[in-house]
Amino acid sequence: MEARDVPGVPIEYDAGINRGLGLPSGIYHFAFEAGNEAALAQKREELQSKGVQVSGIVDHNWSKSIYFKDPNGISLEYCCLIREFNDNDARMQDRFRISVKALHDPVALPNFATKASQ
Repeated sequence: MEARDVPGVPIEYDAGINRGLGLPSGIYHFAFEAGNEAALAQKREELQSKGVQVSGIVDHNWSKSIYFKDPNGISLEYCCLIREFNDNDARMQDRFRISVKALHDPVALPNFATKASQ
């Protein structure tokens, strides 16, 4: 929803929950299931063709994702599972390392995310 012409709501406002909470922009976001890797790549091309700044495809080892922001600055993600979960996935452990800079700019995420040492 968009608060256009609603009494008491300013014309311009910051809709990004992360900025409002003082958090990096990638923390709270909406993720949508792309279905499969081909559909994810197609969604990335579609967004780029519309002029949306979108990340490269990020491999999380169990899923792949792309990241971008809506016009109000809300962080969004399309993702798809690339394998079934296993017992190892249920164990708490370091999965990957990420630069704090990437958290402030999820579109730059592929440049900063690296898998933790195996």
